Amino acid sequence: MKIPKTRRGRVGIAAVVALAMSMLAGGAVLSPAAAADPEPPCGQGATSPAFNQFVDEAAQPPVATPDGKNHYTLTAHLGSHSFQSGRPAVPTLGYSTANAAVDYLGPTIVTKKGTPVDVKIVNALPAAGTPMFPFDQPNNNNAVVMHRHGGLQKVESDGTPSQFVAPGTSRTNHYPNNQAAAPLWYHDHADMTTSYSVYEGLAGFFPNTDNFEPKFNLPSGVFSSAYVLQDMSFYGDYSLCYTHASPEFFGDTPVVNGTVSPKQTVEPRRYTFTFVNGSDSRF
Repeated sequence: MKIPKTRRGRVGIAAVVALAMSMLAGGAVLSPAAAADPEPPCGQGATSPAFNQFVDEAAQPPVATPDGKNHYTLTAHLGSHSFQSGRPAVPTLGYSTANAAVDYLGPTIVTKKGTPVDVKIVNALPAAGTPMFPFDQPNNNNAVVMHRHGGLQKVESDGTPSQFVAPGTSRTNHYPNNQAAAPLWYHDHADMTTSYSVYEGLAGFFPNTDNFEPKFNLPSGVFSSAYVLQDMSFYGDYSLCYTHASPEFFGDTPVVNGTVSPKQTVEPRRYTFTFVNGSDSRF
């Protein structure tokens, strides 16, 4: 998911990300500024404040490095993230590894077929009973569960809702990686709060590769990018706004890799783009 780009020789701005955002049907129109207070719940009349389009580059998340042999520690924590330059940082959730602290979404964990890995999930969120966000979350137990989406692993490491990790505790999942290359990703899977936690930032890329993938001659390295597409809503102070009352949620602002309406600078050549639909309800 989601390595900052600082390369020379770029020539022009691509509309790739803009095109991707247009796929969020009905969600690409920026809304007028909302009244400060009081505000109705998201999806019930509230609109997000105005954001500028194509101000920031679509950042790539850092790539996680192991903290032991085939071992990673992934810590879920409360963070503070700005969704566009010039806008204030607001409360979010993120994952951090030994080499990278991320306040929204998480570092990319790259694996390879035939090389199993262990991931220790540490819950560094506030104590149970501590509210973190103002919307209608069904509980504030602040438990987390890690699920590798699309992965083939035993049930005890699959991240079922019952495998919760309470604040201040940890759990280790084992991933055998006996499967072909695939654009996997990981996300929180806690009972009753999955959609809230993912919306707040607990998700990341978990791509698996194999010996066949390099033979496809796909652009790689700085010429390969991955994007999490989301439709989100914000209160007048630019903090996150969300509801599950409908029960579906459709945000009014396009967000890519944690940035509202970004752009992507490219060179006139082939690229590999990987898209993950991180939206609550849009497809």
